Parts: sequence; C-alpha cells; structure tokens
Amino acid sequence: MNAVKRFRLAAALLVLSAVGGVLSAVRILAAGSAGLPPVQGAEEMGGPPFWAGLMFFALAVAGLFGAYGLWKGQRWGKVVAIVACTVNAVFAAGDVLGAVMVGSLPMGVLMTTSVLGHLLVIGLVLWRERAAAPATVVA
Repeated sequence: MNAVKRFRLAAALLVLSAVGGVLSAVRILAAGSAGLPPVQGAEEMGGPPFWAGLMFFALAVAGLFGAYGLWKGQRWGKVVAIVACTVNAVFAAGDVLGAVMVGSLPMGVLMTTSVLGHLLVIGLVLWRERAAAPATVVA
C-alpha cells in the first residue's frame, strides 16, 4: 500500500474517531457542570466530569484537523494525528479497565476497539516503505 492510500485510510479512521469523540463530549457537556451520573455498578467511581467533556471535544476537533492534514499529505497533519490518537488511546485504555471492573462487556469491546483503532492510525502514519534494492548488473 502506498503512502497516499495509507494516509487516506488513517484520515478516514481518524474522522470516525472524531465523530465518536464529539458524540461522547456532547453527552458529557449536556449533563452540565456536575457531569454525567456514574455507570450502574460503579457508583463509587463516579461519572465523567465536565472537564472531560471539554477535553474530548478538543481532542475530536484536533482529530478532524489531523485527518484533514493527513488527507492533504501535510507533515503537521501527521503530528496532530499521532498526538490526538495517543491521548485518545490512553483514555480509552482507562475505559477498558473501567469496563472490566464494572463487568460491562459492550463497553469493554467498544473501548478495546477504540484503542486498537487509534493504534492502527498511529501505525499507518508511521509506517515506512522499504527502499527498493538497487539493481545489480551481472556481466
């Protein structure tokens, strides 16, 4: 797969991630300054706070900018995409742990898929093509 196709695939995955991030952020922000109520079975952990909604929204916007930069083949797009995916993957990994503690299989599967998707985007961006071996002339 050539670099243009890899970057376009990474951009498409990043847009999907950003849309999910916006939906998650809007849900948290709509709950107000108190944040969302805790997930059933995890009352002692509490729900996501308001600042998390702001952060997820900012990461989603950064992801959209990164996707645009990747689509256009810009170096800054690669940097923004890697940073946004790294931060998102760390938070999603924490949600995987939370899903295991609560015993929520659907949430665990969704967050594991999110972590793997972010790692895939990072891998697609960092993947380097091997240089072709020089042709040798045998006399």
